[in-house]
Amino acid sequence: MGRRFLIVGLLVLAVCSVIARILIELMHSSPIARIAADGLVIFGWVANWRPAEIFLYEFWEIRRTHRLYRRLADAEITLAVRKEETPYGKSPAEHELVPRNFISHRANGKHEAS
Repeated sequence: MGRRFLIVGLLVLAVCSVIARILIELMHSSPIARIAADGLVIFGWVANWRPAEIFLYEFWEIRRTHRLYRRLADAEITLAVRKEETPYGKSPAEHELVPRNFISHRANGKHEAS
């Protein structure tokens, strides 16, 4: 993330510097050309603010997070099925859970509420 920001910031600074130099040469160093050129150079440096902030202040946090994700990716995971007893003496998979208002259909066609 920081490297991409740095590349973009440096490209913006280079383009702004080139445009500023061309502007000064085309307008023969007039005061307006100098102000515009200085504004472009300042804009180029402002484009590097975030990459500098990342590399100066956030680098260690990003590195710590990266190490954590690496450890999680390399972690060995084991799944174990544990058989639990219910109050009825059967495991949850061995008995059916039926809602209270369940209506069952009998063979004779009559409905019976449980």
